[in-house]
Amino acid sequence: MNSLTVDTRPNVYAFYACLLATVLALVGCGASSTTTSSPGVRQQLSAEPGGRAIRLEVLWQQKIGDHSTASFRPAENGGVGVNAAGSLVVAGAESGEVVAYRTGDGSIAWQRDFNDPISGAPVLRDGRVYVSVADGHVVALNPRDGSDLWDSDLGEIINTAPVVDGGTLYVVTAREALVALNVVDGAVLWVFEHERIAELEMQGACSPLITEDAVFLGFSDGSLFRLSKEGALVWAVDLAEGHHRFRDADATPRLVNGSLIASSFAGGLHARDPETGEPQWHVEVQGAGTAHVLDSRLVVATNSGRIVWYDAQNGEEQHTLSLDTRGMSTFVDSDGLLFVSTSARGVYVIDEATPWIHTTFDPNGGVNAPVAIAGDRVFVLSNHGYVYGLRLAR
Repeated sequence: MNSLTVDTRPNVYAFYACLLATVLALVGCGASSTTTSSPGVRQQLSAEPGGRAIRLEVLWQQKIGDHSTASFRPAENGGVGVNAAGSLVVAGAESGEVVAYRTGDGSIAWQRDFNDPISGAPVLRDGRVYVSVADGHVVALNPRDGSDLWDSDLGEIINTAPVVDGGTLYVVTAREALVALNVVDGAVLWVFEHERIAELEMQGACSPLITEDAVFLGFSDGSLFRLSKEGALVWAVDLAEGHHRFRDADATPRLVNGSLIASSFAGGLHARDPETGEPQWHVEVQGAGTAHVLDSRLVVATNSGRIVWYDAQNGEEQHTLSLDTRGMSTFVDSDGLLFVSTSARGVYVIDEATPWIHTTFDPNGGVNAPVAIAGDRVFVLSNHGYVYGLRLAR
């Protein structure tokens, strides 16, 4: 197992940091330095083993929502989504605003205000923009002008983004009901209700995994369910057996090489047979988030600030990277790179194969939402309410 610990704390002695950066540049060393790409933005550059640095260049930034002192929220739990063409990025904010930006220059194409927090990132798919609003509304918008195509009121709090698969949209409510809607008109197709027994656990925080013939979903009591595409229960298992606190199975399950990967905060990381729910392997790790699948490997972030690479076949730990931060988002991958947002230190760009940090982007205040990527463009919603359009430069 390879292990690397990185201290990402800012250098207090700015003079010595600048002096060191100058000396390193003069000797042609590929070590790290700090640059300012935009007011309030810090970026840590780290050259590849081959000597070429990867960096994120700020192309544009736009303010979204009211983040005055009186209304400041310490986190943005909305997000950003981009269309397949890479021409339009849509951000949803805690303020209730949904704003569409042209990706080239960040100019606003249209904007809406729903007066309640937007839950997760808007989803752009098949000529619609799908949005979950915390007050219980799921809406489909026209991507051209933001007008309503349909609006479905579920009458319950929603904490997560919608998941779209074919002609069906899935959303989980805070009451831990999984609701399936028709993407054409928003009509409710079916509802699966899970009886909650853990009142103090996270509510409705898990998004479902949708496959060709099944729906997999975890719940706050540590249970993992397989449902049919019509909402019928196939099997259920307990991922937190023997644990009485922090049982939440709030990470989205993943499929890899015939194994269903799921986790419970206290119960660790599990591989299960997707057909039967029978155990295949189990790793005791607390606070494991949603696994990211890379061929036959898994990359998992934990609440202790560790990122761990596992062999998906047996759960054997391969690499670990320890960051001086917590509160990590799900991973987004692009062209051999992993992007992960952190609530205190912004966005890290990490090598897929090894525990190597290529660069970071810190917009001052951290980033809760996963990034959105289209080609060499990266889009970020910061906790201070700015949307950034970045270019990934190699």
